[in-house]
Amino acid sequence: MARKTKNKEKTQQKQPTPIRREIRGIIFTLIVVILGVSLFSFHPKDFVFGIKTPGPDAVLNLFGTVGAHLSGWIFFVFGFSSFWLVVAFVAMAILSFQGKRLPSPTKNTVAVLCLAISFAGILGLYLPETISYRGEGVIGEGLLGYYLSGYMQRYLNDFGSYVLLVAAFLLSLMVTTRISFGSILSAIFRWSVMIARPVKEYLEREETKTEGQGRDHQKSQEDAQAKGDHYRAQKGTPKKAGTGSLSFHGPGREIQASTHGSPG
Repeated sequence: MARKTKNKEKTQQKQPTPIRREIRGIIFTLIVVILGVSLFSFHPKDFVFGIKTPGPDAVLNLFGTVGAHLSGWIFFVFGFSSFWLVVAFVAMAILSFQGKRLPSPTKNTVAVLCLAISFAGILGLYLPETISYRGEGVIGEGLLGYYLSGYMQRYLNDFGSYVLLVAAFLLSLMVTTRISFGSILSAIFRWSVMIARPVKEYLEREETKTEGQGRDHQKSQEDAQAKGDHYRAQKGTPKKAGTGSLSFHGPGREIQASTHGSPG
């Protein structure tokens, strides 16, 4: 009992207080704003120390020189995969505000790096060496994605490289964002059932309505046919033409016969 009490006290001490969780969420939100705005406003013409020499034009990044240097180096290393860093920090901010426990800093850092590097490798398998971005040629997969995809293609070919990189990307995404693909698939299945049920009922009602209209149409055709048969039968039978005589109507002629009796 004493050990259990001590363990409970330790776990309660390890759990951050609400104020610490909110402070951590605010810090992650600040990182999201700085990193996200810097990356989304990245321009290849901006001066980046060690990569791009300064030019006569003003810095186009919304965070100025600091944002240009930050986004330039991150984009140079990770390419378009650098936007997954923003997604990872958004997930950390949401989890912090929700009061959920985050992985350890080491585990979280490794997962975020694996997320960015694996997606950069996938881009390296798909994209050409350089692509045009805002009027300048850039390495879309970044330096890491370029070399990683080249080495993996050499030893695993395209199919093996895709399988390994996609698996690493999904695993690191699950660790970073706490996304459960099982819960996602079950939610998709539940929504599919909810959507399919009224659709099925609607189709059944339409089928029943169509069958009823078909029966009504068939009945009307049968009634019309019966009336036609009755009319044709009446047209060919003897009718009373006058007193004491029968009139037979035929095509183009009329024959009358006396009905006073048979000749003696």
